[in-house]
Amino acid sequence: MRSGRYDSATGNILGIYDGADPTSGNLYLWTSSTGTTAGTAKYFLVTSSSVSVQEGALTDGYSVRCIADAPNVFNLTFDANGGSNAPNAYSRVSWDESFEYSIEFGSGNVPTQANKDFIGWARTADATMPEFTATSDVITLVPGTPTTLYAVWRTPCNPSATTISQAVCLQDVNSTVAGTISNGTQYQLIDYRDGKNYWITKVDGQVWMAQNLDFEIPAKGITLAPDMSDVTENRTLIVAEENGIRYKDGGDFFFAGGKTKTDTTSLLDNDPSWSYHAGSFYSWDAATAGAGATNGNSTESICPKGWTIPSATAWATLLTQTGHTQMDATNVTSISEENTSITYVADLDMDYLYSNSILLTLAGYGTEYGRIILPGSSTRYWASNEVNENHARAVSLYHSGIEQLLQNLENENKNSHFNVRCVLK
Repeated sequence: MRSGRYDSATGNILGIYDGADPTSGNLYLWTSSTGTTAGTAKYFLVTSSSVSVQEGALTDGYSVRCIADAPNVFNLTFDANGGSNAPNAYSRVSWDESFEYSIEFGSGNVPTQANKDFIGWARTADATMPEFTATSDVITLVPGTPTTLYAVWRTPCNPSATTISQAVCLQDVNSTVAGTISNGTQYQLIDYRDGKNYWITKVDGQVWMAQNLDFEIPAKGITLAPDMSDVTENRTLIVAEENGIRYKDGGDFFFAGGKTKTDTTSLLDNDPSWSYHAGSFYSWDAATAGAGATNGNSTESICPKGWTIPSATAWATLLTQTGHTQMDATNVTSISEENTSITYVADLDMDYLYSNSILLTLAGYGTEYGRIILPGSSTRYWASNEVNENHARAVSLYHSGIEQLLQNLENENKNSHFNVRCVLK
């Protein structure tokens, strides 16, 4: 309705529709916005041919239209989590039932902390892996539930390290660093990719991870890059039946003495008992980063950069150094890459392995359907050797009632879920 306006300067009502001329009269509607000069506010001027925003004196009288307040409030805050310069909080009031917010990582939106690398944001303060790492990432906000994102920090690696004491990450270890590692001595380094600690050691010149790999494949998948992983190009791992990538979290357990299942909550970060951690279980395709095999052997893996999955020969070499006192007709030293299935029984000297900090944890293993069986009495580790399209090599250890282990280097279904133990290239 073109109701006109009250002009405080003259005391008159102006611009009223005359009831006959369809082009006569205007509608004046106050807004909630103040004007650019004192004593003014903005209003909508609606004529028969246009709508515009004007500024009028606060003493004038204009019409008022009321609207309901939007019912949904969305709040997002950023916590630097020990750092500083977190981005400003975000707030939105709207009628939306949910809202997707694009996280910015440009200038002014990245927090800082001395001697730490910022690698992204997560919803929990103790997260070791970020959920949001790029500007293209969005977070879905819901009304009435304030959301806080916490900065995820990582200790920087030292790629210029020349001794094990200078190394920070598994990715820092190369042949030069390896030359300074003492046989049978444990050293703890981090995997830069997720910030988890790992014990490593050397056995007769070969450097091994002294605990099972626990690199997780999240539900949304993860991309391995050559700068930090044992791949030649970016490899995206998404758990799906059709691509052969299978994964099972082994849980927060370690197997004391290799056999007794115990919760990890009692362990400090630098406790040697982490060497008994169950780790994660992978299909062969996941363990080899989905890269397949060349001439029957995978040259890429889910291991950190500079590390890889042991071949059957590397496993055999390790096991021949464990003080076997009896063998069956097939001597373990005859195992080669071409063998398709070798089984032997031996009195395995586990004390030798433990004295060298190579703890082959009896964490069980997973069927092709992901069911973990025989924890505390068995374990299976992948080797890098492919047998055929559906099978690959693995090492199997079983603890028997007479303290012997039945060990196998044999064909296994690639869809099975086994542990991974990485060895330095």
